[in-house]
Amino acid sequence: MICNRCGRENPDEARSCQECGHKLQSGRRAGAESGGAGLEPLPLLRPPGPAARRKVRKYVEAWTVAVLVWGVACWLLEADWYWPLYPLTVVAAAYAWMRGMTWKD
Repeated sequence: MICNRCGRENPDEARSCQECGHKLQSGRRAGAESGGAGLEPLPLLRPPGPAARRKVRKYVEAWTVAVLVWGVACWLLEADWYWPLYPLTVVAAAYAWMRGMTWKD
């Protein structure tokens, strides 16, 4: 196998170039026999699965709640009502905790 970067000949089973360390691009499958072509077709693009859609919905919900809380907080600050900010913060934090909106994902 020839390196695309430096042009050095490398063994077929090598994953990186012995000269420059560049990752080698192989058209063979890992378990293909040396007699066959072993070319692997390019994967087709698939629509996102249900897990990806749930994650997107979760982020959209989190941003919606954050924008609403921010808007209400700005309105309360503009009206010089500071005391409702404390319960608003507690309610928003409890809602986020109960819905599982955490930074772990």
